[in-house]
Amino acid sequence: MSRKKSPSSPYGQAYTAKETMLDRTTTVAKKIVEEQQRRQRDLNVKLKAARIEKEAAEATLSTPVQPTPKSRKKP
Repeated sequence: MSRKKSPSSPYGQAYTAKETMLDRTTTVAKKIVEEQQRRQRDLNVKLKAARIEKEAAEATLSTPVQPTPKSRKKP
């Protein structure tokens, strides 16, 4: 046998629990974290595009760019 639906409110509104201070803090914290993650993703995309562009420019050079060897410290 299936459960009966609870009767709807005679005033057309269902009971909703009040939002506690912890709920509000959690909501704001999640928004802040999401904003930081979005900014980080945007920065990563921008930096990746710049790196790819730089690598493409270096590939078109006739002589490959050699990194300079780091000097060794004398004991």
